[in-house]
Amino acid sequence: MMNRLWLRSRIVIVVMVLGLIAAYLPLPTFANTPTPAPTTLQAAFDQAATEFDVPSELLLALSYNLSRWEHHSGQPSTSGGYGVMHLTDIDLGHWQTSKGLDWATPFKQPAEFQTLAQAARLIDQPTSALINDPVQNIRGGAALLAEYSRSINPKLPTNLADWYGAVVLYSGSKERSTAFGFADRVYATLQQGANRQLENGEQLSLAPSAVTLNRQSAANLQLLQGDDFPLDCPATLDCEVVPAAYALNDPDDRGDYGNYDLANRPVDGLDYRYILIHDTEITYTQTINVFQNPLTKASTHYVVRASDGHIAQMVENKHVPWHAGNWDVNGHAIGLEHEGYAIEGASWYSEAMYQASARYHSIKQACTGTQVRFGIGRIIWI
Repeated sequence: MMNRLWLRSRIVIVVMVLGLIAAYLPLPTFANTPTPAPTTLQAAFDQAATEFDVPSELLLALSYNLSRWEHHSGQPSTSGGYGVMHLTDIDLGHWQTSKGLDWATPFKQPAEFQTLAQAARLIDQPTSALINDPVQNIRGGAALLAEYSRSINPKLPTNLADWYGAVVLYSGSKERSTAFGFADRVYATLQQGANRQLENGEQLSLAPSAVTLNRQSAANLQLLQGDDFPLDCPATLDCEVVPAAYALNDPDDRGDYGNYDLANRPVDGLDYRYILIHDTEITYTQTINVFQNPLTKASTHYVVRASDGHIAQMVENKHVPWHAGNWDVNGHAIGLEHEGYAIEGASWYSEAMYQASARYHSIKQACTGTQVRFGIGRIIWI
C-alpha cells in the first residue's frame, strides 16, 4: 500500500514538472505564421497575385503601362499618381488656370482620380504605407484590380482573357475608346513581354504570352461613346477623334462651362500663330480623362500616346481649347500634349511618339511663322 502511494505521488510530481516546463517552451505555429516580406519587386508581384487571386503577369503588364515598374521613392507624379501601380490622389486644380483668366473655381475631385484611398481601404493600410512601400502599393493595386473584376462578376476569372473588363475599369476612363485602348495596350504588353532594369538595379522581366483578350467581359460597362467630328490630322498619322468635354457645369450659370470655346478659326479673324507642345506629366489615359471632365476647364487639340505615337484629336482646330494659361495665346494656338514625365526623359518617351509628333509638325504650315523657341518641357512654334 505504501509503495502504491509513493509511486502515485512521484507520478503527480513528474506531471507537474513537465507541465511547468511546457509552459515555458515556445509553441509551434502553423496557419497564422506571417508570410515573409518579399525582398524583390518580382517577388512582391507574385505574392500580391497569390493573396488577391489575380494573375501575376497581368499585374506586371498593368504596372508597366502605368509606371514602367518604378516606385520613384514614394514621390508622386505632378498629377498625384503614387508608386508602381500609380495609385492616384490627383488634385486637378492646377488645370483650371489653363483658360488664361484670373480666376479658378474650386470643384470636387472626381472619384476615379482618388484610387489611392480606395486601395488603402481594401488592404486596411494607411495611404502613407502605399505611398512609401512598393510592396503595399502593389498589394493595393492587386486588391483594386480584383475589386473591379468583382464589380463585373462576383466570381473572379480563371483565365487571363476574361480579366479584360477589370483592366478597362482600372484605366479610370469613362470614355469607351480610351478605356478599351488602355486595356488593349496592357494585353499587347502581355503578348510581347517586357524587360527593364530598374533604378535600384533590379532586372524585372515579363515573359511573352500567347494570351487572347475577351472584350465581351467589358460589354456591359457604362462607358461614354464620343460624338465624332472630322479629323484635322494629316492622313499619314494614326489618329482618332476622342472629344473633350463641352458642357455646362451649372445650368443656372451660363459662364460656368468647360473645356473650350467655340470659334471658326481662321475665318473669324483668329489666325494661327503658335503651336504649343507640352508633356502631360500624367498618363495618356489620365490626360484624356482630365480633358473630358468639364469641371477641370482645360483641354488641347491633340494628345500623343507614348507607347506607339497614336494621336487623339480632342478639339477641332477651328475651336479654342484652354491650354496655354494665356487667353491671347489660346486664341491663336494649336495645342499638342505629349504623354510622359519630363524628369523621365527617354525612358518614358518612345521613338514612335517622337516620330509621330515630328510628322505632325507639318501642321505648322497652317501658321504664319516658323521661328522655334525651346522651353522647359515644351516646344513652341511661333
